[in-house]
Amino acid sequence: MNRIYLLVFIITLVFLPPGTNFGQEAREDSLLVQEPPSPKVHQPIDPLLLDDDIFEGIMEKKAEEQPQDTVEVGYEERLVPGFRVQIFSSPDGDAAREVEAEASATFQELTGVYLEYDVPNYKVRLGDCESWRDAERLKEEAFELGYTNAWVVRTQIIKRVKKTNPETSG
Repeated sequence: MNRIYLLVFIITLVFLPPGTNFGQEAREDSLLVQEPPSPKVHQPIDPLLLDDDIFEGIMEKKAEEQPQDTVEVGYEERLVPGFRVQIFSSPDGDAAREVEAEASATFQELTGVYLEYDVPNYKVRLGDCESWRDAERLKEEAFELGYTNAWVVRTQIIKRVKKTNPETSG
């Protein structure tokens, strides 16, 4: 029996990494001793690991950029199933932002020009179409304006709906 314990002990020593603490908690300051990565190394950012505070700041900035005179009292925006026209997709964020700016200038009457990030690609999409037919018309307009790779995608869209008053309903 003692030989089995000795054999298990030796195998454990061979296969455990150096510096393993037996029965002791790892010290937090040992994590601080590690060197930070070199600033020359490009490290991709995973948006799923970022704090929500970052996105809230971006959304607040976007809200400030929207014209406030178009907001009507008694309406709210909701996400509903619908269609948009995708005109660009690339892992290059800078190129996507350029296409978004160009599309915003080209489709001035259209309020919905969206830059979305779906790992690993940035996508530029147009419109908030409730029907496939409306999205097809928008796609044809995009074709005529030079966006020859445009296609219709099913996605969540923003729909303005009249607010319901809980006091008068039911």
